[in-house]
Amino acid sequence: FAQGFVVARDRYFMMELTRRLGLGKVTELIGADALETDLESRLSGMTYVADRIAAGFDPVQGELADAFAAGVNAYVDQAKARRLPLPSELRLASALLGVSDPRNLLSNFTRRDVAGILAVVVYQSSYE
Repeated sequence: FAQGFVVARDRYFMMELTRRLGLGKVTELIGADALETDLESRLSGMTYVADRIAAGFDPVQGELADAFAAGVNAYVDQAKARRLPLPSELRLASALLGVSDPRNLLSNFTRRDVAGILAVVVYQSSYE
């Protein structure tokens, strides 16, 4: 839980992009310019790997993934409520993406999102 909270507090937008890359959903955030990236994620099997990772968690791993996601979500809730500051890159990202309130870029994480991040790590460390 604490790890998810701290990483989200310091690097939320990086986590957001990474989960979207692993799940083939960057286009939902950035637009049509990211379509090729999403196609590569899906066609290379990264999304499939993310789903296999999520399905393959043993009970302890599942609890850890859920706790990490709960920590991220606790940060998201606090930041959306303006009780905690936003990471600086989130403000920059909102300006680049034309989003007036950077808090609108915050969304909750699930076990599958954690698996999506892990799929990116697997892909980047062993694909080639």
